[in-house]
Amino acid sequence: MPKKSPKTAVKESTDSADKTKKGTKKSTQAEDRKSDKATKKSDSVKEKTAEKTEKPKKSDKEEIKETDIASGTKSDYKARNPEQEKKKLFKKSDKAVKKKKFDDDEENQYTPYKKKAKISFKGFLISFLIIALFLTLNQFILHIPGVPTWESVFSDETPSFSIPTGEMQVHFINVGQGDSALIVTEDKTILIDSGETEYGKTVIEYIEKLGISKLDIIIGSHPHSDHIGSMSQVVDKFDVDELILPKMTKDMIPDTDCYTNLIRSADKKKAKISYVRTGEKLEISDGCRIDILAPVSDYDDLNNYSIVCKLIHGENSFLFTGDIETSAEYDIVESGAELNVDVLKVPHHGSATSSSYKFLKTVRPTYIVISVGSPNDYGHPNKAVYDRYKEFNCKRYRTDVNGSIVFKSDGVKLTIETENKNSHV
Repeated sequence: MPKKSPKTAVKESTDSADKTKKGTKKSTQAEDRKSDKATKKSDSVKEKTAEKTEKPKKSDKEEIKETDIASGTKSDYKARNPEQEKKKLFKKSDKAVKKKKFDDDEENQYTPYKKKAKISFKGFLISFLIIALFLTLNQFILHIPGVPTWESVFSDETPSFSIPTGEMQVHFINVGQGDSALIVTEDKTILIDSGETEYGKTVIEYIEKLGISKLDIIIGSHPHSDHIGSMSQVVDKFDVDELILPKMTKDMIPDTDCYTNLIRSADKKKAKISYVRTGEKLEISDGCRIDILAPVSDYDDLNNYSIVCKLIHGENSFLFTGDIETSAEYDIVESGAELNVDVLKVPHHGSATSSSYKFLKTVRPTYIVISVGSPNDYGHPNKAVYDRYKEFNCKRYRTDVNGSIVFKSDGVKLTIETENKNSHV
């Protein structure tokens, strides 16, 4: 290879150095440009991050409060805002007062009920002690009939009525201006009439208090409301075997509500309905029977169609006459029936149209019972009739004076008890 001259070598060396400088310069410039771009990019990222993380500016009060809390000088803040603190305290106090008032009102609202409850309990306790004392005194000292004993109070058995062997009782129930009589024997119970409609409850309660749940026979003496007005109620309430009514001509059968209701109730209970006239006999128990003495004939007045029956118990006898008047009384006397009895239920509440002298002379009762209300619109009992019974020296009882009247028969003697604890008048 040919050898280069010194000039040529120096020139090549110089060119090589220049090229190296130019390359170095270009490299430096490129690095500077890259560095600028990176710096700009980094600044942009920082700005975006700062925007995202920047918190909303707090108010002066919040800054003060945070500064006070951090520095432990909260009381200084309160001192700088006294009006606001007073308002807060006032609101708290007002709430406390309102709550206390509400609690007091609620307490006062229930106070009267608490007092009433205390009074009611005391009243109940006192009443219980009085009843307990009365029951105890009656059981060992007073012995008042009909008042329950401690044994009956706590007994699970349903009370039932019973009378001494061989005894019979006749109860003339006070139903005001009307008739009602209850006959009780060992074997059977018979009701004769029941008074006006408004006395249904009276009759039912009277029977229930005796512990009676069944009426073997009910007799409606005649279809007037003061005798059968409440009878349908009685039939609806108790078990009834037979209903007995007077046998009347077709034109005399009434279409009144009390009569039709009675027939309907009897049919509903499937009770036997019998229509009777004179001559029939009803065997009640050993030594006790009922003889039907009237109606004897046909009449144009329902009062004279009344069933007249004689109850015989041993040596004692009763005559129930409904509302018969003098014409029916005359027919009965003329029939030859044995009319002399111990107790007479006075015909037609003692009206002037009944209790004729001839009838009283035949019957000659020892006791009479007038079933009557006082006062009444009919003037019952009539004064002349009442004086007539006085002439016969009858011992007189009246439901308006004596209340309900009970005759007890042992077959030989009679004893009488009255609701109002008074004697005959």
